[in-house]
Amino acid sequence: MAVVLDYKKYAQKAREAGAEGIVLLENSNNVLPLVDQEIAVFGRTQYDTIYCGTGSGGLVNVPYVVSINEGLKEKYTLAEKVDETYRNWIKENPFDKGQGWAQTPFSQKEMDLCEDLLKETSENIDTAIFVIGRTAGEDKDFTLDKGSYYLSEKELKIIKDLRKHFKNLVVVVNSGNVIDLSWQEEVQADAIVFAWQGGSETGHSVVDVLSGDVNPSGKLPDTVLRDIKRHPAFKYFGRVEENLYEEDIYVGYRYFETLDQENVLYPFGYGLSYTEFEFEVLDSLVNVNPKADNYDINLQVRVNNIGNQSGKTVVQVYGSKPQGGLGNPIRELIAFKKTSEIPAGKSEDVNINIDLRDLKSYDDRLNSDTESCYILEAGEYKISAGFDVRSAKDIENIFLEDTIVLEQLTSRLSPQISFKRVKVVKAENGLELDYEDVPNRGYAEVPVLESDIKQTDAEFKLTDVISGEVDLDEFIAQFSDEDLLQMSYGNGMGPIGVTAGIAGAFGGVTERLLEAGILLYACADGPSGIRMDNGSMAFSIPNGTCLAASFNPEINQELFEFVGLECRKNNIDSLLGPGMNIHRYALCGRNFEYFSEDPLLTGVIADSQLIGMKKYNVLGTVKHFALNNQEYERVNSDSVVSERAAREIYLKPFEYIVRSGNAQSIMTSYNYINGLHAASNYDLNTAILRDEWGYDGVVMTDWWAELNDKPYSSSNKENVLPMIRAQNDLFMVTPSADRVSLEKVLEVSGKAEINRSELVRNAKNILNVIIKYSQAIHPLSVEVQNEPESNSDKIQVVDVYQDKEKVDINLADLSTDIGYTIQLLIENHTSGIFELRLDATSTAKDVAQTNIALSINNVPERTINFVGSERKQENIRLDLRQNLLNVVDMHFAESGIKINSAELVLLEEKNR
Repeated sequence: MAVVLDYKKYAQKAREAGAEGIVLLENSNNVLPLVDQEIAVFGRTQYDTIYCGTGSGGLVNVPYVVSINEGLKEKYTLAEKVDETYRNWIKENPFDKGQGWAQTPFSQKEMDLCEDLLKETSENIDTAIFVIGRTAGEDKDFTLDKGSYYLSEKELKIIKDLRKHFKNLVVVVNSGNVIDLSWQEEVQADAIVFAWQGGSETGHSVVDVLSGDVNPSGKLPDTVLRDIKRHPAFKYFGRVEENLYEEDIYVGYRYFETLDQENVLYPFGYGLSYTEFEFEVLDSLVNVNPKADNYDINLQVRVNNIGNQSGKTVVQVYGSKPQGGLGNPIRELIAFKKTSEIPAGKSEDVNINIDLRDLKSYDDRLNSDTESCYILEAGEYKISAGFDVRSAKDIENIFLEDTIVLEQLTSRLSPQISFKRVKVVKAENGLELDYEDVPNRGYAEVPVLESDIKQTDAEFKLTDVISGEVDLDEFIAQFSDEDLLQMSYGNGMGPIGVTAGIAGAFGGVTERLLEAGILLYACADGPSGIRMDNGSMAFSIPNGTCLAASFNPEINQELFEFVGLECRKNNIDSLLGPGMNIHRYALCGRNFEYFSEDPLLTGVIADSQLIGMKKYNVLGTVKHFALNNQEYERVNSDSVVSERAAREIYLKPFEYIVRSGNAQSIMTSYNYINGLHAASNYDLNTAILRDEWGYDGVVMTDWWAELNDKPYSSSNKENVLPMIRAQNDLFMVTPSADRVSLEKVLEVSGKAEINRSELVRNAKNILNVIIKYSQAIHPLSVEVQNEPESNSDKIQVVDVYQDKEKVDINLADLSTDIGYTIQLLIENHTSGIFELRLDATSTAKDVAQTNIALSINNVPERTINFVGSERKQENIRLDLRQNLLNVVDMHFAESGIKINSAELVLLEEKNR
């Protein structure tokens, strides 16, 4: 029986999820919801709506994107002259995609507004909407420049002019990241709507909220500041060496609510509604008795809708710890619950269970009585609840007479250099900022497994393991060291044998492994929708920050059930997402892929997405493990962080999804962590992830990661031995694992032999995941309904008339921008074997990925991959005996490729 993937229902769920994450920040005099039948809409982003960020987390080949302008036109009459003026101007000023990978500008050129147009329009129309657009992404952080984090001078002038002329001003921010909103204190826009990037249905989601068809219930997953330069990470973000995490555990609201409340423009968890809510505590059951191992608190809260419209809200519960010897933020999120739609005048009772141990602290102090322990320090713990971090009211006070040791651990991920971190101390007027030295223990020696596992002469198939005839150890024992080494590589990009154009595959990556029945396990990029670089269509969903702003794990799970089905439809075993890195700083280019500055919100939302995909046996490969908080020089950047901050903030969401049991695939990050690359970091990938948290899944590198074996030693991606020892199971990717040589790896590493026990251990991790989650082993029939048609506007047809042995094909004037396809219609009057000879150059940088996906007569042929700035000359063999007219498609999934020359050459004449 087939499972149905209905794209109409998929689109509706994405539309709902996008609207649920939209945050209403201002709404003076109830300007929203819009009741005006005619409105004036300004800003080019209403047309060029930004549905997703850039880079591998956003390159989805979408069949359509509903622009904000299109959405509004379905509901309202738009000022005709304004609309016409913009459309004419945009014809002369098209959207600038940039040249090359990660080169799309942060913002687009805006049209000058004529004073006469403003006067004429505002005489008859009360309400103006101005749409601000921003984008960033992989390999491109925002900057503290106008037109990036700040408004451009023209944007600011437009807002001020609109404010002067129109009775009502509504500003819609279409951005994956928080941007500067401090201009609001001067401009006083009536309404500000933070719309994020809503995927294919962006325009519909935005208009659902503006019109009141959906009452906004999104809450800020990040703090919005007056002055970002007062952020404690300001002086370190963007550094390469010694990127000091001086703020320590005081990330986001933990810092600003504790030490700099005046700098908060909109607090964490904040978001308005078209109705009004209040809550009352019905009961508070405290069962905290450490001697009996009880730490439970149960809150029963009644949420009353005291306004005149139905709506949802989020009950947020915060905990406060005693300052003790460690020092702590004044509040941290420990639970939240989104209500259902509560009718006006009605109420809903919400039960929230809390474990006091969720307020534990990690003691990384040297020579402390509780060194390397998770503890509850003696003193007063406060539980508060409300609708954002600032307005939460105290509910319960719990006093612990003694410090309680919850877990004794071993020092891991300790800094290698000395630096100071923020320390909060008590003062006469409350709390004040101080600094203390960060404990520095250094990395412990990595234990070496005894290599006593021998190769056998058996010849088993993986099906023998699946049927239970042999165990996995017996199956693995038949492989040589070189076989097992090759299994520790993934093939890609666009590997042969799986869905065309995806990022990579692991498992049966060589002929020997395939002969033994090991299947290829297919991985595709996709935190915002599936990326297939061969031009195949996929649906684009709201970005990570938008989905986190919903504070709704249920709708995330429902949405990702559709994502899981779409993966099954495309024969994709694992989606490379969700992204789970903490929003340490607003300028990180990939914040749009990630969720929040808060680790609990991040963990809960990511977990719900994993659950959704696993319903259909699709894994999410969570990333980037860990401390990937900037894109600039991401491979060389060293995240210098204390053990406490690593555990309490940056690793905490990963711990959440591992302990829930829903994570079975993890991708490590590019950066160094205290001098060791994440991919070769034993403390990270074995000691903490597996030994402490009990993880039993697979770990892979990010694509073409660097590796090193000692803190601050030079890196070398060819020396995979430190990675294997760290139990990062897979190096992603290589063009073909068949070419991997044990002799070469040993030569590069300077070692005389490889540890077979480590290879066997890692192979078991890989094969266990394939056995449990491979679609070939667990087939599912998917019936597709209402699939949107692919966008054919970007197909450029070139007629190639073959009447001689060599034909030059002029492609110089054709676009190779993102999403475009060059289609060669080859009319061959000679039957035979030909070569299409391409000379192409990539303008990308670093480890950025660009490619050309080729198909012949609608059959995927190969993907020509470019890593960084590369020039390639490729010869593609064409058998042109079957048809007089043959079709060769060259699809460009990213911008940044230049075709230098192309020619069709007859190799051998053969009869049809």
